[in-house]
Amino acid sequence: MLYLHIALSFILFLHLVEGNFYFTNSLGLQQLSEREELPVGTFIVQALTNQLAVDSFEISLDAATYFAINNTGHISIKQRIDREALISRTITGTITAKKSTASPNTVTATFRCVITDINDNVPSFPKRLYEVSTSEATSVGVLIFSQSAVDGDATLNSNLQYSIVSGNDGGKFAIDGTGKVSISSKLDYEQQIEYTLNITVRDQPGLSNWTILVVNIADQDDLPAKFTAFNYLGSVAEDATLVSIKTSLNMISNPSLKYQFSNLV
Repeated sequence: MLYLHIALSFILFLHLVEGNFYFTNSLGLQQLSEREELPVGTFIVQALTNQLAVDSFEISLDAATYFAINNTGHISIKQRIDREALISRTITGTITAKKSTASPNTVTATFRCVITDINDNVPSFPKRLYEVSTSEATSVGVLIFSQSAVDGDATLNSNLQYSIVSGNDGGKFAIDGTGKVSISSKLDYEQQIEYTLNITVRDQPGLSNWTILVVNIADQDDLPAKFTAFNYLGSVAEDATLVSIKTSLNMISNPSLKYQFSNLV
């Protein structure tokens, strides 16, 4: 009778164990966080049940695109995960465990994994070369150029800083945190007619790129007309009816000038 009692008790215990089928780490399967671009095959987590022998595991919904699960519950990366290409940064799905001798013979758990960003994109400008023109009379503070760079990363990895690293002779230009270039000091065509600015953009972790901005300075009539010499010598025959000037009267000023004789002796 004692042996029979022990045997019946053991059978009842097995029945209770078999009949109580569930995941033991269901909460952990919902609180996963992994970085993007992990190599395919990287182990992520193991789905665990209270049954040692499970017939099979399955993973479904969006999670099935990026993750695989084997018959021991090991979940690994199935294909490349690019956070910037995801509609949502959280990948969700359902994990199903099957055991034919259990009741119920199928149990499910929610799978949820947050994909974090890495700095895998270099900031860039749409073009390598830009060209603008502005008058030497343009006021200090006036915006002459605006072009933001793009960075495919998310979060802090896409925070960009701009700087003019060369070509800004005399500190004539300034650039702000959005890529806008303005005049910071009075321009003078007679001193310099063109500037070639090397503009660099850098993201917060340190990846950088560059573009060139050529600024052409247009002349303004801001100086009086002036001859290059005080005296010019020429000759003309006394009986000449048509005078041909043999000497050029060169002047420093705009080309649209009018000449006339005065005080002829």
